Amino acid sequence: MKTNPKIVVALQGLYFDERMAENQYLSHYAVVFNSGLPVLAAQMKERAADEAKHAERLAGRLAFFGFPANAYSGKIDEKLGSEMGIEPMLDAELPKELDAIAKYNAAISLCVELNDNDTRDLLVSNLKDETDHVHEIETAQGLIELIGVDNFAQAMM
Repeated sequence: MKTNPKIVVALQGLYFDERMAENQYLSHYAVVFNSGLPVLAAQMKERAADEAKHAERLAGRLAFFGFPANAYSGKIDEKLGSEMGIEPMLDAELPKELDAIAKYNAAISLCVELNDNDTRDLLVSNLKDETDHVHEIETAQGLIELIGVDNFAQAMM
C-alpha cells in the first residue's frame, strides 16, 4: 500500500526513538535490579516492554507500506547507561518521554492532515502508554521529593 513519504519519515523516526527508549529502560532495569530494588526494576522492565511493543507496531506499519524499520539514524545517545542512581535515571527518562509525546502528537496531526486514520489509531494507542510512563516517572519523582530518595528506595525493595 502507498502512503505519503512524510508519514514514512515520521514512523521511522518514532521507531528509532522507541528502540533507544527500550535500550535505556533495559540499562536502568539492570542497574536497579542489581542494586536490590526489584519493584523499581519491574517497573522499568515493563516500560522497556512497552517501548518494544511500540517499535514492533511501528515496524509492522512500515512493512505494510513496503518500507523497512530503520533502527539507526546515525546518532547515539552518549548519556545512555551513564545515569547511576534513582534520581538521575528518572531525570534522564522524563525528557525522553515528554519528547516522545510531542513527536507522537505531531505524527498524529500529520496523519489527520493526510487522512491516514489507521496509522493515526496506531499512534494514539502508543501515545497512551507514553503518557502513562510520564505519570509513573512524575509520581516517583514526587514521592522522592516528599519522602526522600532513601525511603523511596526502601519502598522499592
